[in-house]
Amino acid sequence: MNRRQELLHEQMQIFENHCNICPYNEPEFRNSHCLGCEQYARLRKIGNDLLFDTSETRLNNGKGWKFTKEWYLALKSQGLNDKQVAKRARISTATLVKFKRKHGLTK
Repeated sequence: MNRRQELLHEQMQIFENHCNICPYNEPEFRNSHCLGCEQYARLRKIGNDLLFDTSETRLNNGKGWKFTKEWYLALKSQGLNDKQVAKRARISTATLVKFKRKHGLTK
């Protein structure tokens, strides 16, 4: 399991094992009761970790490889278009566009 999956799994476990059975998890209560809760603090940290685990971080920490400018250029030299490059790299075309902008590969 990768880091993102582990965080999502942990988040679900906390919610199921703590928040679902919490007496303050009722419509008449506000989340101000949650602010002092240790599990709430952990959920906030997980949320922040997931938020900052950007597509580029996931891209660069992929399955044992790193998507680089050289790899992109090698794929392009094989005649692949951007959609095919993105598919081969297992990333979205939007992520590929961001990567190209960052590395000065756009026209």
